[in-house]
Amino acid sequence: MIYNFDDIENEEMYKNTRVMYTTGKYPLFNNIVADKLKKMCKATTSIKADSKIIAEFGLEKTESGESLAELEETLSLNLNQFLDVANTPTFSGKWYCKVDYSIITKKQLELIEEYIKRPSEYAVLIVNCSEWKDYSKLFKSKLFEKSRYSNLIKLSFPRKSELANITQNIFASKGIRVQGKVLSYFMLKLSNDYNSYGDIIDEIASHIEGLEVSGEGKNLYVLSLEDMKQELAKVNKFLLDDFVAQISKPIKNDKIVKTRKIYKILDSFQEDYSLMYLRNALIPKLRIMIKLREAINNGYIPITVRYGVESCRKKMGEDKDVDGLSDYAFRKYAEMANLTSLTDWYYIYLIVSNSHEYDEKSILRSLLAAIHRNIYSNDRIINDIGIKNTLQEGIYKINSVKYTE
Repeated sequence: MIYNFDDIENEEMYKNTRVMYTTGKYPLFNNIVADKLKKMCKATTSIKADSKIIAEFGLEKTESGESLAELEETLSLNLNQFLDVANTPTFSGKWYCKVDYSIITKKQLELIEEYIKRPSEYAVLIVNCSEWKDYSKLFKSKLFEKSRYSNLIKLSFPRKSELANITQNIFASKGIRVQGKVLSYFMLKLSNDYNSYGDIIDEIASHIEGLEVSGEGKNLYVLSLEDMKQELAKVNKFLLDDFVAQISKPIKNDKIVKTRKIYKILDSFQEDYSLMYLRNALIPKLRIMIKLREAINNGYIPITVRYGVESCRKKMGEDKDVDGLSDYAFRKYAEMANLTSLTDWYYIYLIVSNSHEYDEKSILRSLLAAIHRNIYSNDRIINDIGIKNTLQEGIYKINSVKYTE
């Protein structure tokens, strides 16, 4: 069957699964499903396989010559081992294999597709598929259409309520309770950088000493809003990345709608830091967007297909704005750079950098101009960039009028 994100807590799905394809680019969600299935594969008893008994049944070794008794001790196998022994009953627990779709060979894929049709009751296979071009094909496949035991789950975009529940559960697993405004603040700060949720929560948990203990008898620490703000002061870069992604999206009118995400982020920066801080952090980020967009336009970054970051760097040559990026950050920012055109990134950069560095009003005007650039006239944009001052020109023309009878 094909399941949606809201089935991530569906116990019936887990109970019936023998093959699971987890699809989506965020390991946080894919791992929730994989970890739960792996936990269900663990032995409930401590019976150890006896190599002599196994030999009596003619099952001493797998087709590839490996000891079945030794494999029984781990139950967690690589793909070739799994395909060898999946139909062999275990003395306790189930065989388990997790593999990434990107490293599966053509021959292995054919074997998996045959296995999906008749999956073993003694085993669980998880295939993680994080590339859109791969899992978009799977959505159309008939392999999972009517299958009871071979499933696919779509884990790309959670609803707010689903994300809140997942976040609370991760905090709870570390001994911390978050709820209400505290939870909302955390989710706003990290936004859709879901891959960082686990690391940030681990970091917060390491500072847990001295926090107020819950009075509900559940031995969980309650994190206040002030505590959360202090803990997240060091992760403002996630909010900045989201601001860059949001500013690339066109806005169709000049009304400031407070519920719009980009205004929420802007308000958060004004409240927690300053517009001067935002401006100074935003300008280097916009330079990165320009450099990566140029590389995409030149064909150095093949953004629509899987690519190696190292080969892209070589084609681009040395660049102080991009060289310090990790491979993960390079891919992430390349995706962001692809959200709008090179010309548009230049407009945004020129508008923001034209503001006066120490003038909060000037910075706010420039940020709003960058947000609303798509609905402004050319004259207005030229003014915002600082190339031309049409107001001064108009005043000069008025002053140049001579009175004649």
